[in-house]
Amino acid sequence: MLKRIWVYSASLVVTLLLGNAPAMAEIWKVASLNWPPYTDARMTNEGNLVQKLRTLLQPHRIELQVEFYPWKRAIVLAEQPDFIGYFPAWLSEINEGYVASPPVDYSELAAVTVPGKRVEFHGLDDLFSNHTVGIVSAYQYPPFIERVAENHPDNVTEAVSEVLLLKMLNAERFEVAISDPTVMMYLSEKYAMPPVEVSKSLGLAPLLLRFATNPITVNASA
Repeated sequence: MLKRIWVYSASLVVTLLLGNAPAMAEIWKVASLNWPPYTDARMTNEGNLVQKLRTLLQPHRIELQVEFYPWKRAIVLAEQPDFIGYFPAWLSEINEGYVASPPVDYSELAAVTVPGKRVEFHGLDDLFSNHTVGIVSAYQYPPFIERVAENHPDNVTEAVSEVLLLKMLNAERFEVAISDPTVMMYLSEKYAMPPVEVSKSLGLAPLLLRFATNPITVNASA
């Protein structure tokens, strides 16, 4: 069984998984989703997080190729032999049997609202018990959020994407959305919507490259 690797230095990802730097240039193909500004096929650098990972791999002569899909499809395709995995993943998405890179960066999770609708709460149970909450159905949130959401299904509304989550929040389909405020602010500006407000931060989540259960194979280029 593959062993999980939790070393808090993103520059170690290559040496942890491959040993020494490869003698020849290699190509790593990963599946991803449009999650701007972290990852996005329409951005010049394919997203700030993609650019950061690409920069980390470059000295090791590893070329990063990213293909973008809806998130659930990205997870399935990441198991194909020509992919090494998917990116980015939260720690909660690194299930038994997978190998994760060290954190490439961190994502904040927060309870966000529309302007002027700030919600006060004492703990997640208080939030989900007394307020309506929106989440993205495709995401595997950290266990401390998943457990509380499962205990209060009547107060939870699921959106199929972050964009729809933002639109539903603005339409007041629920009071609070659980999301990364960096993403929500970016989308608010892109779609000319009011900027969201952070009612309370729920902490930072490491963003990792989750390697597939298949043996890691790479294509060497001349």
